[in-house]
Amino acid sequence: MDAGTAEGRTVKPSEQNADALALAKVPWQVFATFTLRPTWTMCDLNDRRFRAAVHLVERRYRIRQGDLQWFLALEGVSGTPHFHGLIAGFPPDVINGGGCARFVADAWHRKKGGFAYARLYDASKGDGIGYQSKRTREGDNVDRGSPWYSESLLRKLTAA
Repeated sequence: MDAGTAEGRTVKPSEQNADALALAKVPWQVFATFTLRPTWTMCDLNDRRFRAAVHLVERRYRIRQGDLQWFLALEGVSGTPHFHGLIAGFPPDVINGGGCARFVADAWHRKKGGFAYARLYDASKGDGIGYQSKRTREGDNVDRGSPWYSESLLRKLTAA
């Protein structure tokens, strides 16, 4: 396997960085965008709200708490802040039909987040991994905050 390929996913040479190469090792199932309520400021932003939404998803699909793997990238820190996220760890029978993606968006709404859009991850529709990790490309001046890795994702990436 060459440096730009992992788990059958190719990371474009222009997007090869530590985040992208590590994220390519995960069989992602859901790609999502989460906005924040218009009245929120950056001071309101923390991962507790997102973790609470993830917990709803884990309960709904009987996934042991903390087993869903997720990566969040914050964008728009000086304007309209929003997250782009990748999620993995759903049982295979849950993925069929995309209901889990719709529930991810619904869980964000239930926890008083802003707008959310989630769909099944499809590597053939573009490189979501490269998009997620664009904050680390050399010379890229993207308005981003630091990425957030779930504990279960960190365990998976450091176990290899």
